[in-house]
Amino acid sequence: MLSRRCRQKNEVTVPKIFSQWNALPSGKDVVDMSSGENWMMRDEILEAFTAPGTLDSLGEKSFSYPEGIGGPIETRTALAHLLNNRFNPGNLVLPSQIVLTAGGCEALDALIEQICDPGDGVLVATPYWTGLDISISVQNEAYIAPVHIPRDLMTNPRCVDYYTHTLRSVNSTHPVKALLLCNPTNPTGECHSLELLQALLDFCEQEEIHFISDEVYALSVHGGSSSPLTPPGTPQLPNHSPQATTFVSALSLNTASPNLHVIYSLSKDFGCNGIRLGALITQSSPSILLATALNIGPQVSSITSHLATTTILNPSFYSNFLETSVSRLRGAYLYTSAFLTKHGIDFVPATAGIFVLANLGENGTREGEVEVMEELKRERVKVIPAGAWGGIEGGWCRIVFAVKEKDLAEGLERIGRAVEARRRQVKATIKGREGSLADGVVLNEEDSVQNYGKRKRKWGMKKEIVREIEPQSLR
Repeated sequence: MLSRRCRQKNEVTVPKIFSQWNALPSGKDVVDMSSGENWMMRDEILEAFTAPGTLDSLGEKSFSYPEGIGGPIETRTALAHLLNNRFNPGNLVLPSQIVLTAGGCEALDALIEQICDPGDGVLVATPYWTGLDISISVQNEAYIAPVHIPRDLMTNPRCVDYYTHTLRSVNSTHPVKALLLCNPTNPTGECHSLELLQALLDFCEQEEIHFISDEVYALSVHGGSSSPLTPPGTPQLPNHSPQATTFVSALSLNTASPNLHVIYSLSKDFGCNGIRLGALITQSSPSILLATALNIGPQVSSITSHLATTTILNPSFYSNFLETSVSRLRGAYLYTSAFLTKHGIDFVPATAGIFVLANLGENGTREGEVEVMEELKRERVKVIPAGAWGGIEGGWCRIVFAVKEKDLAEGLERIGRAVEARRRQVKATIKGREGSLADGVVLNEEDSVQNYGKRKRKWGMKKEIVREIEPQSLR
């Protein structure tokens, strides 16, 4: 006999995940540019944990249950120092306002359990990382209410109109309890302004819902400088490189709202996904913090907490580490953006994170996405397609550039060959159709072989989705 939750996972969630991953190549010869991990600083992390004397700091207590509710006070104190030093909070973050968890997803999972009943809604802008489905829908049976925002308004305070429209549309069937914002965004790698954060907080206060800011890429802002890694002979287009954008944390908002919560984790910024240490930061809601702490119990191991405290969260380590990491991310991003530009591949300029969203399918259809994914599979390179994100045209793929330097160069070359192979296929198909005009086939201007591969498709939603969700005032 299985529970309803288990049946749901086996009948819906597991097949969905398997279908996505079975479409991707596997094997030792595959260049993996799909996984949200920063490999560019892996040697530095390894060196820090294997340095002479590192393990000497372990004591008998390191093998006991963690002390204190919410995690070891030493680790929470060290994390509070990082947040106060790097996130510019309006009010200093105290160790008592932090609950440690085994990663960012677990922090979100625990928080959603405290604020949502089964069937309640959580507003999330598309495209979003599908791992959020696990924490919100699978684990807690809450409903993700997708907010479809036009590309040019994604980081504009006017996007509040779309959140309002979605809330009104779903509230009767899925009472909305929270808005979840990823800042910086995944998969587009953009930062949100203080004005936008304030507008969203005001909206949440007005609607009496929680505002959750997922800030796991906060210290990976790389936008805009030149790089020696740019391929020789590739022109640098000023309007194709994003302006440098400063990350603004929701903690910097001058508020005492009990409904503001921040999620953070060491995984992304420090390139250590295997060190499961995340946190929920809530400055004005001790009841939620206490309930969350009691819910997760001793989730983070004492050894993990101790080693993270004495190495990663040591200011003498992370100051130089983060500076080097940002420099390498900037170089890898500019190398990637220059490659995409050189090959005529449209992409969303990013200012943060470890990835870029690129239009590899080019014609905006799911069929085109399947075709280009087949070519990528033949080339033995792995990226995540738009079908895994939702709300955007087919063919857009997330490319992780924070890989080893040799893998970055080889992976991009394979992507380039895959895109060119599909372009040849499409041109051959169009040419065949042009040869059949006598049989009554009529081509529009966009279909012509001269235009294919030259036009740029602005990233965004399909037109029918825009019409369906667009507030009347913005049409």
